[in-house]
Amino acid sequence: MPAACPDSLTITGASSFAAMPLLHALLRRQPQRLLLCDELDAIADLQPQLLPWCEQQGIQTDLQWCCLEPQAALPQLPARQWLIHGNNVRAEELLQTNSCTAVRRNIVATQQLLAALPAGGVPLVLLSSHLAARRQGVAGSTLAAAEALVAHWAACHPHCPVQVWRLPPAFDPKPPAPDPASAWLRERLAEQFIDQLVSSPADGEGQQLIAADPAPASDQLLSSQPLSNAVTLPAQPIDSWLASASVAEPLARYDNQAMLEALGELWA
Repeated sequence: MPAACPDSLTITGASSFAAMPLLHALLRRQPQRLLLCDELDAIADLQPQLLPWCEQQGIQTDLQWCCLEPQAALPQLPARQWLIHGNNVRAEELLQTNSCTAVRRNIVATQQLLAALPAGGVPLVLLSSHLAARRQGVAGSTLAAAEALVAHWAACHPHCPVQVWRLPPAFDPKPPAPDPASAWLRERLAEQFIDQLVSSPADGEGQQLIAADPAPASDQLLSSQPLSNAVTLPAQPIDSWLASASVAEPLARYDNQAMLEALGELWA
């Protein structure tokens, strides 16, 4: 029997390939209220898929929807409500030619979201990627920066539970051809990620980075470590890097080649 779920949660980027199995695992625990935030066209696609599935499963969760365009703010969050932030981009092949989009979505939007959270904080999860562990490529380097922003925010809110989930390759966007083995693994991992969330302590002891264990010794597929020890900090503060001419000017004119070079400076 799955562990009990928090009564109320919000998910950004709810329709993404990575978020969907996590969303299903959450819904199977039937929280009282789930607010799904995404861009308007994504919500339009998600509703007709999700509502029949919930009906078939006998799920009674109150599903609410919020249009979250790239620069839009989140609605006001109730105290102690978990926020799962997945409104970022992880597809490395796509981002190689869209590095400005990666910086805007993974770094700037994460920074803006953290600045808009209540002063006392909220329980927070960042959906990151295995690529962030080695700052690999555009996706890895920008998601690693998002991790650093969240780790800094967590240090400023030491009594607030915060988790960073480095989703493994099974959660990477895939071609249309079905892969039953990956789908099965993704479902198992999703259940264990959600178990980590619902069993999280209600204070700073719950500040963790959680990743797939490459060689699990048991059925437990995930490993965790303290967030403050697990996240790599960039070579310079992210605020000053974003404000530098080598970043601000290419970002304003969508110069993707110059932005690729600037990303190298972030982790030099």
